Amino acid sequence: MLKNKIQIKKPEEIRIKQKYNKYDSASRSLIYYMIRDRQIINLVENKITYFPDESIRILSNEIIYFYHKYGTFNIADFITHISSKDGVVKIFNEIITMDLKEKYSKEEINDYIELINSYPVSKKTDELNRKLKEEQDPIKQANILMEILTLKGVKQW
Repeated sequence: MLKNKIQIKKPEEIRIKQKYNKYDSASRSLIYYMIRDRQIINLVENKITYFPDESIRILSNEIIYFYHKYGTFNIADFITHISSKDGVVKIFNEIITMDLKEKYSKEEINDYIELINSYPVSKKTDELNRKLKEEQDPIKQANILMEILTLKGVKQW
């Protein structure tokens, strides 16, 4: 007779895997690589226009500031630097324990940057689509539609 063995994990062994939307996931991945490579810090500083999540925005700015001030990045020293910002420390601790590969490609980093930079347009497009569904006046609908097409980069004829 075979017995089924059930393994019970201790609470400290259970790790809850968070689900993030594509923007949060890309943002967290960029932060992960920022703390490992100064080139990513420079890319984020020069190419990211806006992080959708305020805590990530603050964290990114703190990493850039810390790197410029000290010329290097040390995780322990950085945690001390941000210790008064509870929400930022929490997110930073989540990010440093992420299970991402150590090596990355330039294309991967560029994809993260492009996705994050597309957020404002995506948000505005969603907002306009909601307005379009609610609007009854055909002329106003046409104007909203033209605004959506302009945001998406469609050329007018």
